[in-house]
Amino acid sequence: GEHSMPRYAETTTFSWDEVRRHSSATDCWIVCDGCVYDISAFVPAHPGGARLWIFGGGDISVFFRAMHPPRVTVESHLAKYYIGKVVTGQPVLGASRMPAAIPKVSDQYLALREFVWARLAEELGTERLARMLQSPKTYAAWYPCFTTLYFAAFAAIFFLPSLTLWGRALLTIPAALLAAHVSFIIH
Repeated sequence: GEHSMPRYAETTTFSWDEVRRHSSATDCWIVCDGCVYDISAFVPAHPGGARLWIFGGGDISVFFRAMHPPRVTVESHLAKYYIGKVVTGQPVLGASRMPAAIPKVSDQYLALREFVWARLAEELGTERLARMLQSPKTYAAWYPCFTTLYFAAFAAIFFLPSLTLWGRALLTIPAALLAAHVSFIIH
């Protein structure tokens, strides 16, 4: 059934020890900018994959900004899962299941990412395009269409015996573009 979140008061606070205890795929709390979110119900539906839970019990502030385009904000995607604030203390980047070699996201990378998204929005109108593509009507039409085309190209590359090596190489380009488009629609 639907995950029912207990209601917490606006002033509810949690210790890091309490936050760390919620670090499984079915009981997943994260911290972003000092606020605690119970994202247990969202984990299976996360467009980037259900492995989101590996960040459970930890602080995802830097990763959240590094991995999402500007239109994906705390207000637009996390606010409904808010359950309180974490008391000051030693934050952790995530639970023990996180890969040991998760790269540190530098301030320079975040600044470059912000610059690139701003230029794309300015030059190509990507934010307007994203809003248009993510409207329920266009999403219902475009996502299945592009997903089907992507998998058809993928299947042809690997399973069509009459396709030459050059044909496979050339088909890789539209397959990659379709994969990028599907990812763009999802995010």
